[in-house]
Amino acid sequence: MGQVSDEGLLRLMDQAEGQIERFRSECLASGRCAPEPKAWHALFKTITKGFSREEWPPLPLILGASEASPQSKLDRLIEHLEWAGSRNKTTEAFDFLAALTDQDWQTAKKENWHSTSYWVLDEKDEAE
Repeated sequence: MGQVSDEGLLRLMDQAEGQIERFRSECLASGRCAPEPKAWHALFKTITKGFSREEWPPLPLILGASEASPQSKLDRLIEHLEWAGSRNKTTEAFDFLAALTDQDWQTAKKENWHSTSYWVLDEKDEAE
């Protein structure tokens, strides 16, 4: 694959930025904040393949960070997509996300979007 000119790269980044903003809006409308941990880890491996750890974006909010708020998770996912876009990996990232099923996504109700504990989310859901 040939190198992309600086002008071509800027055009690709602009396209990626628009795609990312549409994706963010779709996530907010549907309550999706991030892929489930295994899927998010697989996405992360997909976009970082070929890069050294020093070049990677911040890690997904999984494992010990799994209690982060849905808003924080979406922000981190968007950060991953922006990172991928700046490295000409937007298509790979969005192809991966498009293949996910509804069960592969973490979701939250709008009133819980900034909540930072799953215990709080569970208690609110049980009360309804």
